[in-house]
Amino acid sequence: MLMRRGFILCAGLAASLVASDANAFAILTGVVFNGGSVNVEASLSRAPRWSAGPDPSHSLYGGIDVRIDPGFIPGFGRDAAESQVLLDATFAAFDAWEAAKPALDFNVSLGTGGEINLFSTTSADPLAQGNLFSGLAIPLFHNRSNLYLTDGTIISGREITGGTIYFVTDRYNGVVDSLISLGLIGPNDLGANMQQLMMHEIGHLLGFGHPNDPFATNWDTDGDSTTVIPANLGPPWLELIPNTQVPDAVMNGLQRVTTNRNFLTADDLSGLNVLYPTPEPSVAVLWMVMAGALWRRFSTS
Repeated sequence: MLMRRGFILCAGLAASLVASDANAFAILTGVVFNGGSVNVEASLSRAPRWSAGPDPSHSLYGGIDVRIDPGFIPGFGRDAAESQVLLDATFAAFDAWEAAKPALDFNVSLGTGGEINLFSTTSADPLAQGNLFSGLAIPLFHNRSNLYLTDGTIISGREITGGTIYFVTDRYNGVVDSLISLGLIGPNDLGANMQQLMMHEIGHLLGFGHPNDPFATNWDTDGDSTTVIPANLGPPWLELIPNTQVPDAVMNGLQRVTTNRNFLTADDLSGLNVLYPTPEPSVAVLWMVMAGALWRRFSTS
C-alpha cells in the first residue's frame, strides 16, 4: 500500500489470490490538487498514521497492544503442527515491521480487547461478501489538530487509533492447498506465505495503501525503486513527487502468492520512513543529552 522509493497513501479494493486488501473507506483515497498540480504537503499530512503523542490509550507511546483472538488460529482448521506454524508466522509478521522501525512497538498476545485485534471468519460473513479477499484490514482513525510525528513534529492530520484484521479462512485454505497441490509452493512454505499476507494487512493498519491501486498516488524522490527514501524528510515533504511506477512490494494488492516474501521491500521501507520519520530518541536519551549540555555549560563557566 505504500510505494517504491515512493509510497502510496491510498487504498482501494484490489483482489488477489491470497494477498488482498484493506477496507476502502479506512485509507486515504485521492490526493489534494492545487491549480492542477498535486499538493504534496496537504496530501501526505492527510495520510492516516499512529501518533507518537503522550496519550498511551491510542498512540505509539507505550506500544500498540495487539490481541490475537483465541479462536483465530483454530479457525483455520489446520493440524496442530501447521497451526503452530501459522501462529509463529503471525508473530513474525509484527516483528518484521517492528524491526524496520524502532518507533513501532507491538505488544502481541492471545486475547481480546487490543488496539489491534485479529479474528478469523469465513466467506459466509457479510464482511467477506462482494470481494474475494483472504485478508481484510479495517483501520480506525479520526482527524487531529495536534498529531505527533515520530520525529517530534506536530501536524494537523489523521490519527489511527486502532483496527481489526480478519482472515477468511476457507478462502485462505483453498488457495494455499491449491498452490501446494500444483507444486507452486511447498508444504514448508505455509509459514512464509502466512507471514507475507499478515505483513500486508498490518501495513494497512499502519497507514499504507496499495501501490497498484489505479486511484492511488505513489510518491518518490529519485525514480529509483531499489533505493529507500530517507527517514528524515519531514514536513512539508518538499522532495517527494508523484511516481507512476508500480512496485512489487509487500503492500502491492496483487502481489505474487508464490513469492513468499517475508521481508519489507525498498518501497515498503520508504513509506514507513515518510509516515514515521526519525530521529526518534527515547526519553532517557533526551535526559542524557540535556544533562550533558548542562554539565558542559556549568563546567566551563
